[in-house]
Amino acid sequence: MKLNKKYTVYLMQHSHTDIGYTRSPELTINEQLEYLYFLISKFEEIQAGKLPQYNNYKWVCESFIIVDRFLKTATDEDIERFIKLVKLGKIEVTGMYANLAEVLDADILDAMIKRAKEAEIKYGISVKSAMNADINGLSRDYAIKLSENGIHDYFIAVHTHHGMYPLFKKQQPFKWDLGGGEYLNVWNGEHYMFGNGFAFSKGAISVHGFFDDVDFKKYNMAEDDSWIDLAESRFEKYISKLEEDGYNYDFIPLTIHGKFTDNSMPNLDIANRVDIWNQKNKDQIEVKMCTLAEFFERLNQETDIPVYSGEWPDWWTDGVVSAPAQLKLFKNAQTQYNQLKKIDKQAVLTKELKDEIDYNLTMYAEHTYGSFDSISNPYHDFTHRQWALKQNYLSTALRYIDEYEHVLLKSLGKVTTIASVPTKFKVINPSNSTVTRQLQIPFDNSDADNLTGKYTITDNVGKNYDYIVTDDWRKFPIINISLEPKEELLLTVLPQDSTIIDEVPYYSRFNLRGSDNVFDLAFGNQDVQITSNQLVTPSLTMTWTKQGITSIICNNQEILNGTEGFLNVVYELSKAERHTLGRNRKGIDVQRDFGHLINTTVTNQNKLYTLLEQQYQVEGFEMYKLYIKVYNDKPIIEFKVNCDKQLSSDVENVYLSLPFKNTELTLGQSQSSFKPWKDQLPGTLADYFPCYDGFKIEDTLAMSTPDTHLIQLGSLEPQPRILFGEDKLQDQPKKPYIWLMSNYWETNFVKSLAGFYEFNFGLDLTTSNSIAAVSSELVVFPIND
Repeated sequence: MKLNKKYTVYLMQHSHTDIGYTRSPELTINEQLEYLYFLISKFEEIQAGKLPQYNNYKWVCESFIIVDRFLKTATDEDIERFIKLVKLGKIEVTGMYANLAEVLDADILDAMIKRAKEAEIKYGISVKSAMNADINGLSRDYAIKLSENGIHDYFIAVHTHHGMYPLFKKQQPFKWDLGGGEYLNVWNGEHYMFGNGFAFSKGAISVHGFFDDVDFKKYNMAEDDSWIDLAESRFEKYISKLEEDGYNYDFIPLTIHGKFTDNSMPNLDIANRVDIWNQKNKDQIEVKMCTLAEFFERLNQETDIPVYSGEWPDWWTDGVVSAPAQLKLFKNAQTQYNQLKKIDKQAVLTKELKDEIDYNLTMYAEHTYGSFDSISNPYHDFTHRQWALKQNYLSTALRYIDEYEHVLLKSLGKVTTIASVPTKFKVINPSNSTVTRQLQIPFDNSDADNLTGKYTITDNVGKNYDYIVTDDWRKFPIINISLEPKEELLLTVLPQDSTIIDEVPYYSRFNLRGSDNVFDLAFGNQDVQITSNQLVTPSLTMTWTKQGITSIICNNQEILNGTEGFLNVVYELSKAERHTLGRNRKGIDVQRDFGHLINTTVTNQNKLYTLLEQQYQVEGFEMYKLYIKVYNDKPIIEFKVNCDKQLSSDVENVYLSLPFKNTELTLGQSQSSFKPWKDQLPGTLADYFPCYDGFKIEDTLAMSTPDTHLIQLGSLEPQPRILFGEDKLQDQPKKPYIWLMSNYWETNFVKSLAGFYEFNFGLDLTTSNSIAAVSSELVVFPIND
């Protein structure tokens, strides 16, 4: 080998925990547990001098989930044996619970990290490092939680299949400045099995990352030391290329697997081959098996590590939109859980119940969103089994959250034993923002026969509330209500002994509806004016064309750009081979169809709001309807999408248009917020971003997105993708969309997007708008008199 200097290669063996891809989650976890028992036994033999050829072997537990399960199920004796090896530095316990999609909120992430830190305290071990493999990105909120818990060293082994590493180069360290004094020391590494290419793992040599014409199968089967020739050749080529690319360190970290597959087992023979290598080549390349902590101990001696700040969006979070119905349930469950915790002043949530909720939500958020053949063989029993097991985590979390709600609200005074119609209700604002809503009083459906539709509604501070009743048989009252942060109110709702009168009966002198039921006239003396293409309230003017809603004017300010319709559906279909799509998520043959508005109907008009129904025609859908509820006295609009998605086996994407005039969005993350195309690490994804609760456009609007998760911002056209930090990004159209559905990948994803869906959105154009104000909900329930 001809190298310019001596190098040290730090070789770390781990097993990439891909939970639910090639095996069921429980089988995967139990196999990983067997690895730990195997290692305990083998390390003890090594300590006893029986296996001296493996003296330098070490193992890194990539994900704490396996250690967590071990500590919960192993005997005290086995735990003691395990902890002894951890303290000796033979096995490393790390702080990342699992490889996750960016959908979990910061509280749950914190809780899962704390499981590792609790083990650290209980057993006197050190948990200072964290590791991700496969995925290529980490939310800043997650990074902050790692740092707050004393984990400052983070190793990521990126997988560039449909993704890419940051900083425009891999094998690169950086200090991630997270703000507020928090930071992570990051090593942005090679693929998690790249180390297998150097032949140290017998039978698991690969071509991954090399693409050379080496007959690696011959080396895999060889019983002699011919593997050294392959290792020397590849090391020389690899390190020479690193030097050519400006690599200026004398050490190189590599990760390696026992087999060339996810969830692979330990291979102690790696240590033996390391010794054989060093006997021959130590003067040029010394290979050391190590833990993450040992590697970072060496890295942290460097003083020239660059510092960066900003968000690091993960390319693989798009997996969540392959299951839009389940994503909605997950997000709603997480929101419900958060609301309950915010009002749980007496801490009725037990540790046992909290652990179950946190665990099941986390397992649904695990990055594997289907089986290895969910696209290639959607008929396969295994595909359906895997998806059923995945959804079971979600359904279990939903069940436990409902259990928590019942216990909590009961402790706050909720009653379920009122035989007559209840008259008193408690309303709580869990948010730190003022929340204004049109609140429906939650009578039970069985009360409907006893409700007259005429009420007296007051609160405990003496305020009287005007109201309307629901436009169905139940006659439930709806009121305008506004609560300050953390405020609680008691409402008294007394049904009166008379029936309500239609607010605007057909024979009213001011009815704008003709006998044909068409609204196409507007009178200047009316608070709310409706025509066939426009709605005018005292707060805003909304106009629609065949493209949909193309204009919303509030305070003499236009918020839309007049092109695509607001929340109009955009359907894409490609017949290209999925494995050729790369980072475009669609083929060059993509056919794109926008929804065409064919009908707008006024379905309800009363003194609180006006409700419109718009029907669209679009390819890929049997039906697409947009329901628009406009508050009459405030610039607040609630939207609901109902759609019937047709079945297709081709590559599909579905977007909802957000044609804002001002596209400087601030996206709400689980704990913080960030501005895409401004507040990011260099070289990171610039096309789509997670959006937890909603987003804000400064001084203009706030929009809630409770049922969806991704905001698309880059061009929809298939083209060379542009990363953040490239000058030409500023020349790209900055047109935001909600990325609603996709099945583009050749593996993992749920293939069929067909089904019946409902998605809700809120738009707040008030001067005090905020993401929290528009996305938070009020908690309301009946109490005893």
